[in-house]
Amino acid sequence: MKLNLLALAAAGVLAISSAASAATTGFTVGVTEGGGNRDLVDGTTLIADAASPNGSKDLGTIGAGDVFGLYGRIVSAIDRYKFGFTATSGFEVNFDFDGYYTDGGNTFVANSGLVKESGSAQKGVIFSLQDANGDELFSTGTLLTNITSGNAFLFGAGAGDYFLVVDGSQGPNRNGAALYDLNISAVPVPAALPLLLTGIAGLGFMSRRRKAA
Repeated sequence: MKLNLLALAAAGVLAISSAASAATTGFTVGVTEGGGNRDLVDGTTLIADAASPNGSKDLGTIGAGDVFGLYGRIVSAIDRYKFGFTATSGFEVNFDFDGYYTDGGNTFVANSGLVKESGSAQKGVIFSLQDANGDELFSTGTLLTNITSGNAFLFGAGAGDYFLVVDGSQGPNRNGAALYDLNISAVPVPAALPLLLTGIAGLGFMSRRRKAA
């Protein structure tokens, strides 16, 4: 019971921390002239195409409370994003299902997450996370368009340097186009959490001693 109470307390501290206001930085990738392509999402910065088997776009370090929004367009290519976290933070990568505005706030796009481009057939996209050496840690496998609701979580990890990889070069309709909307969110580790974990570890030690007695 004590273990359960401590676990609940830790979860409560994390929930309070997650509710804190976050600084959001957004990037749009894959905007080109003409219809049918990714429009610049309001409030975001246009960055060069991140598609390259070896290159990557460096997003920098995401601090506690920060959120990076990525709004990309993928065809038969691989988008790679490099980012880092401090020793006191972890992070989550989630789909953004909340929609977005373009055209100076005049146009709202309701369907967001992973959607096929208008006029394109259903497309498969793989999302994966690599460590600083390029070794794969997690992969979603092939996800098919359209994904616009449900469980937004893709994966999470602790402090360090990582690559987020969006692969549109495999799976069904590799020459089709898809739009992806992602949030990379820092998950702070509150100062109280190590104390709670120490308490949990202490109870475990006491339990082992009692069994050994």
